Amino acid sequence: MSCRIWCRLKLIPVSRFIPKSNSGSRPAICRIKSNDLYASWAMFYSAYTDAITKDRDTVMAQPSAHFNLPTKLLHWGSALLIFALLAIGILLEELPRGPEKLQLVGLHKSFGVVVLILLIIRIPVRLNNPVAPLAGIPRADVIKAKAVQGLLYLCMLLMPVSGILMSQSAGYPVALFGLELPTLIGKSHDMHEFSEGVHGLTAWALVILLVAHIGAALYHHIKLKDDTLKRMSLKK
Repeated sequence: MSCRIWCRLKLIPVSRFIPKSNSGSRPAICRIKSNDLYASWAMFYSAYTDAITKDRDTVMAQPSAHFNLPTKLLHWGSALLIFALLAIGILLEELPRGPEKLQLVGLHKSFGVVVLILLIIRIPVRLNNPVAPLAGIPRADVIKAKAVQGLLYLCMLLMPVSGILMSQSAGYPVALFGLELPTLIGKSHDMHEFSEGVHGLTAWALVILLVAHIGAALYHHIKLKDDTLKRMSLKK
C-alpha cells in the first residue's frame, strides 16, 4: 500500500522521498493506514480544543468585582445627557415659538444623537467587561436589576431613533452640533405621528425606570450599606 502522508507545503506524498528496498517495498513508516492517521489526529485535536475551551471558560467565569473606567465614564456621561434631554424636553413644551426655542431644539437633537453614539459604544464595552453581582444579593434582585438595565438601554435606543424619525418625517433636518445627519426618511405625516407617540411614551418609561434605578442604588448604599453604588464611583 502506498504511503498516504502528504507534505504540507507541496502536497507531495512523503513516500516519494524514501527509496524503495531491494524487494521493491517501502519502509513500514510509509505504510501507515490513513484511518490510523485520521484517528490519531482526531484524538490530538479533540484534546487540544478541550484544553483551549476549558481555559477560555475559566477566564470568562471570573468577571471583575468593579466596573472599569470606560464603563464608568460612559455611564455617567450618558446619565448627564439624559437628564439634560429630559429637562430641555420639558422646557420646550413651555416655550413659545421663537429663536430661543429653535436653538434649544437643535441642542436637544444634538444631545440625543450623542446619547445614541455613546450607547453604540457602551454595549460592547459593557459586554466585554462583565461584573459579578455582589455577594449576598438574592438572585431575584439580580434578575430585576438586569431587567431594568436592559429596559434602560432599550429606551436609550428608542428615544434618539424616534426623535430623528419624528424630525425628519416632519421635514426638518437633524444635526450634530451643526453637522447634518443623512436623511433616513422623507416627509410623512403618518410616520411623524407614530414616531412622536413612541418618543413621548419612551420618555415617560425612561423617567419611571430612572426612578427605579436610582432608588435601588440609594437603597443599597444607604440601607444595605453595600458597594453597589461605590462600584460605579469614579473615585478609586
